[in-house]
Amino acid sequence: MATRGTYIIEGPTGGKIEIYRHYDNYPSGAFEFLLKLAGGKDINDIFKKSMESLTIDILKSPSAYLSISSGIEYTYKIDLKNKKITAYKIDWDNGDKPVEIDFKKAVLQNINNTIRFMEERIKEGDLYYPIDKKPYSEIIKEYEEFREVVEKSNF
Repeated sequence: MATRGTYIIEGPTGGKIEIYRHYDNYPSGAFEFLLKLAGGKDINDIFKKSMESLTIDILKSPSAYLSISSGIEYTYKIDLKNKKITAYKIDWDNGDKPVEIDFKKAVLQNINNTIRFMEERIKEGDLYYPIDKKPYSEIIKEYEEFREVVEKSNF
């Protein structure tokens, strides 16, 4: 199932562009996406990009569009002027109101939940991820390395 989200890029002079992405927008997926856009080492390198280049890079990713779809679950605001990323979860029970969340805490929670899920699968005797048949133990190691990157990041 897709986790739909939007990315709002606010330029240093006040311009704003909103981009819709259809999947992988849960907090840890968004962090991984933004880290990749930033060059892969430090998420804060994203603020070195111009509004135009960041918009083009986002639109090059699969399932990204300038149009907005219904059913948005998360919104991420990238403020290039103030060098800040703000994350929002959409509260569908309260008129689709965006509620600010602690982005880093949510990313770490997603990672930890995924690791716990995979550990449970291993305990139940299911050793391989069903799609690519990769061992859960290898995927857990990748998530643990990813968690270290997130923990060291200042955002």
